[in-house]
Amino acid sequence: MEKFFGFIVMCFMFAYILFFPIACVGLGVFTIVKSILSLKKGGSGIKIFFSALTFLCIIFAILSWFLNFGWYRFFLTILPMPFVYSAFFVISNYTASVYVKRSVSLKISMVLSYISYLGAFALFPDADDYQDYMFFRLIKNETVIDVCEDLSHALFALSIACLVFQIVKSVKMRIAMKRNIKEAAS
Repeated sequence: MEKFFGFIVMCFMFAYILFFPIACVGLGVFTIVKSILSLKKGGSGIKIFFSALTFLCIIFAILSWFLNFGWYRFFLTILPMPFVYSAFFVISNYTASVYVKRSVSLKISMVLSYISYLGAFALFPDADDYQDYMFFRLIKNETVIDVCEDLSHALFALSIACLVFQIVKSVKMRIAMKRNIKEAAS
């Protein structure tokens, strides 16, 4: 019975680990397709650019995650944090891409979110049973790893702050646009 239960748990973990990256990539593809369709209806090409850039960031993050897989990433994968973070990244950037032409602060925030998102995934170290490492086991110096880990955490916090700012700014701009439309109609 214990072997059967262990088998069920391992199947669930395997499905969980495979489902969320596929879902994040699917969400990225969906935003690109939706942007292309809006371009055909007279939308902006900048939305496609930012959707494609978001998609490339998601692909890089997934590759970085699986190619540097060790104990830290194993335990973080059990938690939905990296996947929820990636979904939040896609949704926030897609929402903000509608208004990026109208706001310089939104454009700066989007660029900072891309840089900090990539940096948070790329600089996050990992470990095996013997030592810590990063960059595909090329760097094993403890001091460099500690600095990169701190930088990774700071970039993660910066990315979350930028994403929250993007959503708040986008919602404010959307409300203001609706208010202007109502005032113009009356």
